[in-house]
Amino acid sequence: QIPDCATAYWGSRDAVNWTRSGIPVTKWQSDAISFATSYALNHPPPPDNGDPYSNLQEL
Repeated sequence: QIPDCATAYWGSRDAVNWTRSGIPVTKWQSDAISFATSYALNHPPPPDNGDPYSNLQEL
């Protein structure tokens, strides 16, 4: 999920010449953290079934 978030961040900021609401992004680290937090809330990870060997009987 991290590569997808990083790509989305770069694309969204680059598309608007590295501005946020019309204001130039000068502190990209805090802007990236804010973006990643929002991205994580809107793109939850897939559910984990817990046991990676749960289908062992199928083998």
